[in-house]
Amino acid sequence: MNEEFNLEIPSDPKYISMVRLAAGGLASRMNFSEEDIDDIKVCLSEACNSIVQSRENKPDLIKISFIFKENGLAMKVHSDNDALEEKVWDSEHRMGKVFVETLADDIHYSHKKDGSSEVEITKNYLDVSSDYLKYKH
Repeated sequence: MNEEFNLEIPSDPKYISMVRLAAGGLASRMNFSEEDIDDIKVCLSEACNSIVQSRENKPDLIKISFIFKENGLAMKVHSDNDALEEKVWDSEHRMGKVFVETLADDIHYSHKKDGSSEVEITKNYLDVSSDYLKYKH
């Protein structure tokens, strides 16, 4: 399956609510529970807030990819600066990182040679039967 939906927003706090709405809508169509949908929204909000609150080299755009997987939803959040690098997130946005690591089923940090950073947050279904894969395109 592994289809992908991409979203780019300005690096401005007023647009984070749009990310939450998109994430909630996509997760709802994939039949995630209300609790899991809320977890997804919090994780994405915290990742985006980390970028928006960057102290140096604040990027113009935040890029988010939603990857529909057989067993859940992966969300990649990309920043043109190091705001999502694990050690930066630890030092500057520790509480947000704790929320994400508590609510997500899997999390991967990556730092690119060009100075950009990315975090991939995955939320899995509790039950991976085909009944949970009835979202519509």
